[in-house]
Amino acid sequence: MNSHVLKKSTILHIDQDKKTQDKYASLLEKHSKHVYKATDSTDIITTYNQYSPDIIVADIQHTDFDIFDLIRKIKEENPYQIIVINTDNHDKDIMLKAFEYDVDGYHLKSEEEDKLLSKLLYLAKKQDLRNNNLQKRETLENILENQSGLIFLTNFKSVSYASNSFLDFFDLSNKDDIYSRYENILDIFMPHKDYLHGKTKEEFIEQFSQARAVNKVVLLLGKDFNPKVFHINLDTVEHNNELFYIISLSNISLMQEKSHEVSHKAYVDNLTGISNRNKFEEVFDYEHKLFTRYKTPFCLAVLDIDHFKKFNDTYGHLIGDEVLSLMANQVNDNTRETDTFARWGGEEFILLMSNTKIEEAEVICEKLRVLIEEICHVIAGKITCSFGVTQIKDKDSLKSIMNRSDEALYEAKAAGRNQVIVRS
Repeated sequence: MNSHVLKKSTILHIDQDKKTQDKYASLLEKHSKHVYKATDSTDIITTYNQYSPDIIVADIQHTDFDIFDLIRKIKEENPYQIIVINTDNHDKDIMLKAFEYDVDGYHLKSEEEDKLLSKLLYLAKKQDLRNNNLQKRETLENILENQSGLIFLTNFKSVSYASNSFLDFFDLSNKDDIYSRYENILDIFMPHKDYLHGKTKEEFIEQFSQARAVNKVVLLLGKDFNPKVFHINLDTVEHNNELFYIISLSNISLMQEKSHEVSHKAYVDNLTGISNRNKFEEVFDYEHKLFTRYKTPFCLAVLDIDHFKKFNDTYGHLIGDEVLSLMANQVNDNTRETDTFARWGGEEFILLMSNTKIEEAEVICEKLRVLIEEICHVIAGKITCSFGVTQIKDKDSLKSIMNRSDEALYEAKAAGRNQVIVRS
């Protein structure tokens, strides 16, 4: 028997019958690295914790304690612990119980001893292969973690590995959280005519293959909601008999200026300098996913400048633009860092209050309403705003929550303007 793998293994033999234990311990000593012997439950736990044997061989007949309860506890602590039952008991119920507790092997003493050794050798080889794979994976992960940039391993249906730098960039706790935020891993690449993106694996790989090296770049939106440019590289690797891709992303420092330009054009309102509708929709999507997964509440307020048409008609559009900017900057300067204030269109603005319940949102908006009321344009005079406020609900979409905010806003207008109305 070619038992070199078994020769590297340590074995804990459990049996309360000393004669039987000596017999099997002597046999196992010839084919293993070392055999530890234990009889009672206390001795078993002490020996197991001290030596962490590779294999446990247990006799279930000559014990005055519940060996299966002990097996259950060991398996809960280490599901990969190899345990083999060695007994002359032919009871079918005991055999079924052994397999129920995930025992790895069952040997009848009436069988030849070589059969027990063959089972132990097979299990030792299986464990050795698993340990080697784990060691290789750990080595690979250590190498990847020490690389600069973001790295993940995917077949475009799931993610098998994601570096800490990748998780940190997207503010994720672990790789499984990726799919709580994105339906498709390709969704992390923002659609833009100057950058690689795609809806399917085939489309994306085709774009990557045809792009020149200098054009193999993607646009990512991280936890700070500012787009950043990354150079992308794809390498194929076989993992679990399936083709996977190691995707590495390197932040391109020389292209940061272009990245900021893209960010400004895509997410900043040209007139007021605050966030625009695109940025708001990105933030809403993120907050909506948090609410769906963790029930983290958030509130929405729609703001509308009262009698804005009068400013334009009386003083002209340039003054109207100044009024918009004055109001926008007053609110933006007094908005919490965790919240997002954006121009929705025309004289209408929108405020997303993160991790906020409706009672707190009403207080926040009332304070902002007062601050806006303090504004006085040198030509146009006093500025006021009406607010429509609501909180996210189950099954809400952007459209439904906006409709509810608009209804509250119309109510505020109808009630005389310059006030905050809450719609639950």
